[in-house]
Amino acid sequence: DEESNWRNSGGKASYEMADGKLVGRSVPDSPNTFYTTTRMFSDFELIYEAKSNPRLNSGVQIRSQVVGGVDNRSGNLRGYQIEFDPSDRRFTAGVYDEARRGWLHPLHASPYARSAFRSGEWNEIRVVAKGEVIRTWLNGVPAAEMLDATDTEGHIGFQVHGVGDLQEPLEVHFRNARIRVLKPLGQ
Repeated sequence: DEESNWRNSGGKASYEMADGKLVGRSVPDSPNTFYTTTRMFSDFELIYEAKSNPRLNSGVQIRSQVVGGVDNRSGNLRGYQIEFDPSDRRFTAGVYDEARRGWLHPLHASPYARSAFRSGEWNEIRVVAKGEVIRTWLNGVPAAEMLDATDTEGHIGFQVHGVGDLQEPLEVHFRNARIRVLKPLGQ
């Protein structure tokens, strides 16, 4: 059953499927909330589109661990996050290490990727995680490439970032998400 392959983790933001899109809505006084796979992924290609309220930071966790295990509803995710950053900074498709080390590959030195971001519109993010290498693209433009062996498998989770005491619900939308598991040569 498709529903049993996903769990909410962390905060209290809501997720719903509407018109083929995953819609996440913020709630006040909630930490980051994740819509998380129960399955673990190792080497894969993940492509999805996202758009967000310009005031709502978001992202997609990859190869991440749920603190306390996948069935821990209040468990935050720890691990790699492919950033979705609608702010003027425009670090979308950069790599952040959620709840651990912080920025691993910000896009301050990637002007082409930063200028590829389309505020208020759908943006396509492509992620290839193979072995210790993680590469990202934003709307077809190379964004991040890093070598890191901290996590080589984990969960995938769509994020609604915490918004402090902001009462107005802010939304992030994801669509056309698809994953292709990459097999090692000879398998």
